[in-house]
Amino acid sequence: MSLATERALSRLSARHPLKIDLSLGRIRDLLKKLGDPHKHMPPTFHVAGTNGKGSTVAFLRAILEAAGLRPHVYTSPHLVRFHERIRVAGTLISDEQLCGCLDDVERALGDDPITFFEATTTAAFLAFRETPADALILEVGLGGEFDTTNVIPVAAASGIAQIALDHAEFLGTDLAGIASTKARIAKPGAPMFAQWQPNPSVRAAISAEAKSAGTRVRWEGRDFGLAARADQSWYYRDKTGGIELPPLGLFGAHQEHNAALAIAMIRGQKALSVEGERQKQAIQQGVAEARWPARLQRLPAQKLAPGLHQESEIWLDGGHNAGAAEVIASFLRSKPAPLTLVVAIQANKDVTAFLAPFADLKPHIVAVPLPGGKGATPAEIASAGVMLGLTTVQAADAVTALDTQIFNKTSDPQTIVICGSLYLAGFILEHFGFAAE
Repeated sequence: MSLATERALSRLSARHPLKIDLSLGRIRDLLKKLGDPHKHMPPTFHVAGTNGKGSTVAFLRAILEAAGLRPHVYTSPHLVRFHERIRVAGTLISDEQLCGCLDDVERALGDDPITFFEATTTAAFLAFRETPADALILEVGLGGEFDTTNVIPVAAASGIAQIALDHAEFLGTDLAGIASTKARIAKPGAPMFAQWQPNPSVRAAISAEAKSAGTRVRWEGRDFGLAARADQSWYYRDKTGGIELPPLGLFGAHQEHNAALAIAMIRGQKALSVEGERQKQAIQQGVAEARWPARLQRLPAQKLAPGLHQESEIWLDGGHNAGAAEVIASFLRSKPAPLTLVVAIQANKDVTAFLAPFADLKPHIVAVPLPGGKGATPAEIASAGVMLGLTTVQAADAVTALDTQIFNKTSDPQTIVICGSLYLAGFILEHFGFAAE
C-alpha cells in the first residue's frame, strides 16, 4: 500500500468519533455530491446474514467467473490489505485507483463527518462506476436496514445467510429483531433467497420483511437445496430442475448451505443471462473452485513448522461468535485427536459462548492476545476455558505461542485450529507469508 493511500485511510478513519454509527443519511448526501455512483451499478447480488455471507459471496464470484463474466465484489473486513475489500471487474483494486477514489471522497466531504465504512464504501462505488463489469456482488457490513451497502436502489437478487447473535451492542439480542433488520435489504420485485432458519420467529420475520418490500422469500429446504452423495459429491435441486455437483471447494458441512444459497440466487434472478448448459457448467466449476481465506482454510503444516508430524493438520478460521464456533466444532468432530485451539477474540465478544461448542471435544487451548489490542486477555480466555472444564495455556503473544507452545510440542500427529478473530487470522496469513486474495 502506498503512503498516500495509507494516509488517506487514516484521515478517513478519524472523521467520526464512532467506528460504527448505523445511518444512511451521511452516505446518501456524500453519494449525491459525487453523482450517485451507486445508481449506476450492474446487476447486483446483495448478501446479508450473521454467518456464511462471505462464503456465499465466494461461491457467487466463482460461479460468475466460471461463466466467463467479470463481477465487481465488495466485502469486509479485510485480512491483510485493505485492497482485498474491493475487487474491480475480477481484479483487486489497484493502489492508484483506490487512492484516486479516496481523494475524490475527501474532496466531496469537505469538513463533513463520515464513518470509515461509509467513506470507503463510497470509494468502492466510485471504482465500480469507473470500470464496466457484468455484475456486482455486495456483502452487507453490519445489519442490513441501515448498513451502508443498503443505499443501492435495486438488486438482481437478495440473499440471507444464517442468522445468529453477534454485534449485540448494535443489533440487540432478539433474533427475530435481528432477522428483520437484516431482511430489510429486500427490494421490490427482486427475488429474495434465504437459508433455512431453525427458529420459527426468525423465518416469520424474514418473510414479513420480504412481503413488506414487495417480494417473497424462496427458502432453502422448501424451494431449493443440496443433497449429499456418498462420494462427497452433491445434487442441487430447485423447482426448475437439478444439477449434479462435484465436491465443494470450501471445507465444512455448513458450506452446503452457502453453496445452495449462491446457486439459488444465480438461477432465480432474471437480470443477468446465465442459462442452459453454460449455467450448469459454471455452477459445477464454480462450487469446486471457490476459495475464501480464513474460513476453515487449511494451512500447509510443514511450511509453518517443519518439525510437525507430516500427518498433522493446521486450520485457520476467523469465526468469532457462538454460531461460527458450532460450525468449526462440527467440522472437527471428524478430525483425529489431540486437538489444540489457538484462540484470540475481541473484548466485546462472549468468550464463554464461543468456547462452549468445543467443550465435548476436550481441546487443549492456547489463549493469545489479539494482535493490535482490543482483545480479551489470555487470562480472560483461560478463565472461560476453566469454567467449561478445559485445560488452557496462556501465551505471551501469538507468534511465540505458535512457534514454541504448539508447533514443536510433540512429534505425534495433531489437529491445530487457529480461531476466534479475523484480526488474528489476518495476522497469521501476513506473518507466514500467505496471500489473502
